[in-house]
Amino acid sequence: MKDNASISVFNTDNASHFASDAQAFFYVESRSGKLLVREYQTQDRWQTGFWTPVSWNAVAS
Repeated sequence: MKDNASISVFNTDNASHFASDAQAFFYVESRSGKLLVREYQTQDRWQTGFWTPVSWNAVAS
């Protein structure tokens, strides 16, 4: 996702809602000039967790 100035951003508007059983965080990996972003999620307050099926790739500039 890009804003009007062409700066890559990731929407984290639902991050850090710790009152809920369902939570998640973004994992960001930078390698060879590329970014990989994935989301890791829980539905039971981190008793268990899983990778969501969505990932994003972008060129690191």
